[in-house]
Amino acid sequence: MSDEREIKLQERILSDSIQIVRPEIIVPERNLISPIRIIEKSCALPKRVLEEAVRFHGQSFDPALPILISGPSDWASSTTAVIQWDVNIPAYHRVRYRKSGVPTWTYTSWSVSASTHASVSFPVESDRTYYYYDIQSCLIGDGSAAFDWYPGDDTEGVYSDCSGIFGMANWVAKKKGGGKLAYLELEWTTTKNMSMAEVDGVGLDAQWSSSLTIHRRIYTSFKFLDGTYSWRTRNRNKCYSWCSFSAWKYFTISGGEINFQW
Repeated sequence: MSDEREIKLQERILSDSIQIVRPEIIVPERNLISPIRIIEKSCALPKRVLEEAVRFHGQSFDPALPILISGPSDWASSTTAVIQWDVNIPAYHRVRYRKSGVPTWTYTSWSVSASTHASVSFPVESDRTYYYYDIQSCLIGDGSAAFDWYPGDDTEGVYSDCSGIFGMANWVAKKKGGGKLAYLELEWTTTKNMSMAEVDGVGLDAQWSSSLTIHRRIYTSFKFLDGTYSWRTRNRNKCYSWCSFSAWKYFTISGGEINFQW
């Protein structure tokens, strides 16, 4: 400790802690290996490398925040969404996201290393499930030197892709109602929620919106005449792609009733 008004530390390496209690200090050399505490009004640290902590008591020291240069842009598969953007200085990055209709956010961890290009991923459900997201970059990687969540107003979001894999099963033809009000109902299931359904067959053609896993079509003008009838089905997923038609299905009517089907 010194009682002089000005202190100059000319040596290159400061190996131990130093406490300065006078108004001005100049530390012109490059390497500060141990902590330095400044408790008076001014201090000049002109060199670039500070290997350990420097604390300023009674004054403010605000690190520069990353500045968004471009983005965010996004893409998603059926399992993962990737959000990318660029900032002006190396920084750490994270994303918060939530599925449409869910009020709470989920947060990714800060990236492991600092970079000017951010690429952050998070898991998604398939088949055009919509996710809102916001981005954030931080100089330090703990949130203390980060810009605010951007855009922060539910204007950025991404749809997940469709997996393209689903199954059809449980085809069944039913006679519903009775007498002159009897009608035919065809039904089958899929392993995923779809967007449309279609039946192909003589006198049974129809295409309609069907967003669940159970698909039904009613034919009120069907005549329950004895004979064998064929039908097949297909569905369109939420990415608007049709699958191929199923194999033909059959049902037999005898005495005005459905008595066999396969």
